Amino acid sequence: MRRWVPVAAFVLAALLVGGCGGEHEDAAEATFVVKQPDDFGPGITVAVPDGWNFDAGVAHLSKGDEVGNVPEATILLWSHPAGTEFYVPGDACRSESTRPDTPATTPDEISAALAAQASRDASEPVDATIGGYSGKSLTLHVPDAAVFGDCEGETYLTYATGDDPGARPQQGSGQIDEISVLDVDGATVIISAQYRPDTRPELVDEMRSIAQSATFELP
Repeated sequence: MRRWVPVAAFVLAALLVGGCGGEHEDAAEATFVVKQPDDFGPGITVAVPDGWNFDAGVAHLSKGDEVGNVPEATILLWSHPAGTEFYVPGDACRSESTRPDTPATTPDEISAALAAQASRDASEPVDATIGGYSGKSLTLHVPDAAVFGDCEGETYLTYATGDDPGARPQQGSGQIDEISVLDVDGATVIISAQYRPDTRPELVDEMRSIAQSATFELP
């Protein structure tokens, strides 16, 4: 069973889907709008190719088949209000004992902490601009041999927030995440395209296109 832990990006959000009637609707060249309350983070609008499904429960789009609890292609569209504190453990499998005392609050700090996370074979964070807003992008990996049941809390945790100690768990061994962390007028937006080593290249390309299409509506 996939473990998704609620994060601030959607537990307080009103989710509006342009041209579709609700959860898990196919998007035929649709525009999706993830709308935030006025006192929260910015809304996110993305252009979506045919065949993607929207899950309002966790603010993500998905396509393809799930194998070993890891979806073939899923893109997360999560917005956090200004001042959100991110706690990136030094080791995702030892997230309780390696939780930092000092949170990361900027794209530079968050991406640097992610890049330093043990066993993630992370790429060097690079400058990124999406929708006119700047930040950092990097790629993380979950080791193929990772056994989540042997991890603290049986969770392989990429990061927590001050409001949610289990904000971003991974779904399974071998998972790859292409993450963009953006500063959108002081708020933090995290767009994460996640997939498996055997994911079809065209789906990876579509996720990158979706990410790059994002625009933001300020509260």
